[in-house]
Amino acid sequence: MINRGKRIGMKSAAAFLAISIVLTMAGCRKPKEKQKKEYRVVKETDPYYSASEVELLIPHKEGKELLQLLVDEPEISDGKIRYKFDVSYKVPKELDDKQYLCAQNLDNFTEEEKLAIWEEWVSYFDEGIACFDLNGNFLGVEKEEEDPRASMPWADEHTDLFYCKSLPDGRSLGWSFEKIVLFDPEGKELASYDPELFTGDVFVAGDEIFVSCRHYEEEKTEASYDYIVRLDGQTLKEKGDQIRLSGSVSKGDVCSSDQGIFRMSSNGIYKINTDSGKEEEFLLWRDTDLNYVGVIGDGAQIGSDTCQLIKYVDEETDTNGHLVMHVLLVTLTKETKNPHAGKTVLTLGDARENDADLVKAVVAYNLLPDKKVRIEVHDYSSYASAYGAYEKVISKIADQVYLDLLSGTGPDILVNFATSPSFQTEDVLLDLTPYISGDGGLLDQEYYSTLLRAYEKDGKVFHLPTNVELYGFWGNSALLPEGPVISASDFDAVRDSLPENTMLLPPMEYDDLLKMLLPLKTGRYIDLKNSRADFSDASFAEILDVVKKYGSHIEEPNEETYEEAMAKAPETLLRESMVAMIPCIISAPSDYKNCLMLQNGKGRVYAFDDGNGSGLPDVASGNDGRSGRQGMTIDSRMSVAISKETPYSQEAWDFIRSLFNEENQRNFAESLGGIPVIRSEVEALCEKCGMTETEKSAFTEELERKHEVRVTDDAILNIVKEEAEGYFLGQKSLDAVVSTIQNRVETVLKERG
Repeated sequence: MINRGKRIGMKSAAAFLAISIVLTMAGCRKPKEKQKKEYRVVKETDPYYSASEVELLIPHKEGKELLQLLVDEPEISDGKIRYKFDVSYKVPKELDDKQYLCAQNLDNFTEEEKLAIWEEWVSYFDEGIACFDLNGNFLGVEKEEEDPRASMPWADEHTDLFYCKSLPDGRSLGWSFEKIVLFDPEGKELASYDPELFTGDVFVAGDEIFVSCRHYEEEKTEASYDYIVRLDGQTLKEKGDQIRLSGSVSKGDVCSSDQGIFRMSSNGIYKINTDSGKEEEFLLWRDTDLNYVGVIGDGAQIGSDTCQLIKYVDEETDTNGHLVMHVLLVTLTKETKNPHAGKTVLTLGDARENDADLVKAVVAYNLLPDKKVRIEVHDYSSYASAYGAYEKVISKIADQVYLDLLSGTGPDILVNFATSPSFQTEDVLLDLTPYISGDGGLLDQEYYSTLLRAYEKDGKVFHLPTNVELYGFWGNSALLPEGPVISASDFDAVRDSLPENTMLLPPMEYDDLLKMLLPLKTGRYIDLKNSRADFSDASFAEILDVVKKYGSHIEEPNEETYEEAMAKAPETLLRESMVAMIPCIISAPSDYKNCLMLQNGKGRVYAFDDGNGSGLPDVASGNDGRSGRQGMTIDSRMSVAISKETPYSQEAWDFIRSLFNEENQRNFAESLGGIPVIRSEVEALCEKCGMTETEKSAFTEELERKHEVRVTDDAILNIVKEEAEGYFLGQKSLDAVVSTIQNRVETVLKERG
């Protein structure tokens, strides 16, 4: 599946990611014998596709401000491009109020008045099918055709079939996500097929039908996978073996043309060889200079030398979630010579799906004529399938890349590996301190060094965050201690000092509170070099005790009104003094401003600490045990690092340095969320949200503090979550749970070697 290119910043403690992939590569295994990595030099004969993009623009109504544009069902056929659209313009408040008043008081308006108000109001909305030629010229709006199912003779009897396809011999197919049915020309059912887990794509090739499906094992998600099944065109019986796919798919990721059946992924286009049952590389994004994030399979026309694809780019128009979906026609043309011949290829490995602005920066860098290297992005998450918990997925990806690095075959540039303890060591990563401080480095007067060096350990920096989030608590300063820090040992004392009807925290799931607190201390319990763990530290028991006391299992109501949901929202509870503090994530200056506005100026942010004033000794701490760690804790929205083994460290740094210019810092803040590390863009964001000088001073003071970083081993966090639940529910003793965690974690560490 290709990331559409828009990430949502996390705004509450419950908004932790869930990702629907489980890595199918080898997980925990011993590293291969170290080998010397061979670097590819681009040749003139290497495949290369030139790329052009044309935006398919619908003319906007004159004098009206565009609010939202949603599109669906793009199609390239008969030399034209079509897509359905639903557009909304910003309705003037006076007209909106008038229309609402009219709708609520119909008897007070004449028929002529009601019609005039209605016609004016609906003029701010439009829908239809936009039509363009292959050069992107707008041809007009076509009338939306009647639902094609209506012409099917079986439509009235089979209302549960939402999709249909006519076959050349007069027969037809109808399907939903539960079943596929074959009908004769008169509408009589001939055969049916019940897919295991149908993912939505049906293709007809001669007298065979191909269907995309998923095999899912709830108890063992790593055994899940996506596949194509071949059906007999007469009986809908399965023919031959399943064609197993190397990655997960959603509806539209698989497409067909006269060249065959293809799967889109974030590494390229793969052809599904229906004879061999294997996937074959057809066109890799590394062989283009295209920002491919947002490319979809729907409507794709794939030829041997030319491919035409649809690409979506989402743009938020306000803070209420309104979107304008820009639609682009992408044309890829195979060239006879590769223009990048002679450049050495460096690999960038990303632990997550690629961000659109990261790929944009890579493309821009690769097009610079004076560069001697070319950056190729390798999305590790694309080699994955089915579903799985986020922690398990990231852990498997991290394990794979770590072993690749140890064996000498890993990526040269690493993106988004900063949260794993395995990647906090010079065994695999290069110390970036000389590059930060050297010529062409990142100067303190231009950047927040406290953010850049947040991952510093023993004077060495292995990861640089491009933008960050701050973790802590929003609190009522009239009810909480004067200092800027709340420790686990403070929880009970603060709770006992609160008014009778005020809770310390709002109701929180055990897992959410554990994930909020534990990542600060994971490094204290793990000795990576010696493959040992020690969870006997009193702070670990203290964390579990806090989670048991202040966490809970929350039963969500089947239905609730907006007013009911808002009444129990953490911000509402804090504002009404029903709780003293709530977990928070500061992703932008506006979040900090909102925090300060709570409780009529009595709201403030609090960092979480272990209560001894020394900060939390952590695998990524700058100087373990040093004093003065008063800042909130940090998580990177995106981070970058360089492999210790690459002979092209200077070239890798040259690319990384480009990610910290004003344009890229601005783009990452918009697409990923998070606070830029460059001072000028922080200043611009403060101005944009209307911060006063006092508010701006408080916010920048927070950025200047030394911060603890959130570093955790996701596999270990998952073990803690699984085992600690028994303690939280009163089913197991603390000692028994700690012992089990200790044993399981040591087993994982030993398997990694």
